[in-house]
Amino acid sequence: MGKIKILSEEVINHIAAGEVVERPASVVKELIENSLDAGADEISVFIKQGGKNLIKVIDNGCGMDKEDALLSIKGHSTSKIYNTDDIANISTLGFRGEALPSIASISQMEIITLPNDTTKKNAVKISIAGGKIQNVQEVAANPGTIVIVKNIFYNLPARRKFLKSVRTELNHIINHIYRLALSHHNVSFNLIHNDKELFNYPKTIDSGQRIAEMFGKEFLMQELTEVHNENNIFQLTGYVAGYIEDDSKFAEYHYMFINGRYIQNKIIYHAIRKGYEPFAKKIRAYSKGKLPPYILFLNIPTYMADFNVSPTKIEVRFMSGMQVHSFIEDSISKALLEYQNKKYQELRKKVLRFQNEEKIDTKDNSSKKLQKAFSHTKDRKLFSSYKKDLQQIYQSNIFQKSSQEDEQIQKILAHSEEPSQKISEENIINPWQFHNTYIFVQIKDNVVIIDQHAAHERILYEKILARLEGEQGKSQKLLFPLVLDLPAHLSPIIQDLVAENINLFHQIGFRLKTFSGNSLIVEEIPYEIHDWHKGEVLIEILKQLQEEQKLGHNLKESLAKSYACKAAIKAGKKLSKKEIISLLNSLFATKNPFFCPHGRPVIIQIGLNELEKRFGRI
Repeated sequence: MGKIKILSEEVINHIAAGEVVERPASVVKELIENSLDAGADEISVFIKQGGKNLIKVIDNGCGMDKEDALLSIKGHSTSKIYNTDDIANISTLGFRGEALPSIASISQMEIITLPNDTTKKNAVKISIAGGKIQNVQEVAANPGTIVIVKNIFYNLPARRKFLKSVRTELNHIINHIYRLALSHHNVSFNLIHNDKELFNYPKTIDSGQRIAEMFGKEFLMQELTEVHNENNIFQLTGYVAGYIEDDSKFAEYHYMFINGRYIQNKIIYHAIRKGYEPFAKKIRAYSKGKLPPYILFLNIPTYMADFNVSPTKIEVRFMSGMQVHSFIEDSISKALLEYQNKKYQELRKKVLRFQNEEKIDTKDNSSKKLQKAFSHTKDRKLFSSYKKDLQQIYQSNIFQKSSQEDEQIQKILAHSEEPSQKISEENIINPWQFHNTYIFVQIKDNVVIIDQHAAHERILYEKILARLEGEQGKSQKLLFPLVLDLPAHLSPIIQDLVAENINLFHQIGFRLKTFSGNSLIVEEIPYEIHDWHKGEVLIEILKQLQEEQKLGHNLKESLAKSYACKAAIKAGKKLSKKEIISLLNSLFATKNPFFCPHGRPVIIQIGLNELEKRFGRI
């Protein structure tokens, strides 16, 4: 008896304050959010000693009358929600009704407020210390609200001593204001610390202007690409940076906003990583768990997101996390792919001969037919006459008899009105090979360099994925079936994996049977594998597959990546110009020609300006 007691209101407020108010930055965040919910479009923040001694937030919002002002400092008082249904449809930044009472309980606080829809000239001023009202009076003030917080944790010395240096606390405050300023570009923000103005951001028309003001034009000059995607449920806008390694200045610029609220969420972060994965997986920073900078704004129906997860309101729970994940991943991948398409547009045009339409008879819209011929990823080539030269590199079915459309295109390429105008595709593109590894193509004021192995990897990867979805690959029978003993460095589960998914290997072109012990019988291999090395290629594929599976990747994708990596033409392989052009045509018929399946770049570009700088011309 007598062990359980009801806590006093003072202790309750201190506990609540511990959840809501971690440091001065927490106070600044809560007060600015209240100002934004009040409809303010001008907010000024004055602080001293990193907010330890003084925090003052002034806004021109709707203000409060005396009755509402007195209620606002009582626990769980709010104008944002009225019933349980409102909790499931939160559209404001604040809603718990804990901020002001919590702040008041651990500081000396004043509230000066005047409604902006009143004819009264005097505002109400309420003075509170340790959560208790000290004085209420009328004072002269402009419409809006001023909240002054002095000596945070003055009555909790144990908490106050855990505050960090002035510089550290100031940085936390700046970070919170940055987040709120980014998500509310139509509101002006002003910060003064120790009577010195640190920044003044006026209202802007769009988020891009606000980003330029906050982070400088240098940030916008990075390889930024705009994201804009929407469906009947979600909308995602903002910017994602490229995947270059020299973005250390902006490496920590990771901002994700949901309905105007800064959010940290594992589902969101994973979706962004997956969106970048096809483009940046081999970048050192990415492999270490870091991502390039991004500033994204997601709009989502209020009923699909629960922000009532933690007192700080920085977390979110989704009704359908997978749906959100898929939308964000798809949006980022599309934006990055579009960026790459623009970056290498001239190369694509040159490979597809769009720049040479004046030399080609276009009386029957041949340029459209050319575009249509490369608008899919089927195993289809314009150069059927190259079969003899390329049959050792590519699968034979890509040299099948051309359709009427292809034959017509061939005629267009081969003939013009004047015999002297006959076009040679090698002359149009004029590629050359460096070190039997890299392919060079000149476009206007740039030189584009293609990694031939990575390019063929991408081609094979998409080809194998298509086979695994049902397009049976052609195979070649071995003269004698090969009994292949799997080496000890391969996990014992690999044979089980093959046995359980043997149909997938059949789709690719491997005709396999499991054998006793740790062996496989190989009867047929894919047609494009020329150098079989007595089974070593399959061993390498299984080894790569084992590494992919350790990372928990999808089996079909892992198998396609593994096969493409080991079956693609290697660095050091000499190619004729005809082979190079066929490779380029195949590359630009893929969905993503810019990166290999493992995220390594296939294409890079060097501009004339860069070369002239290196030679001291400019």
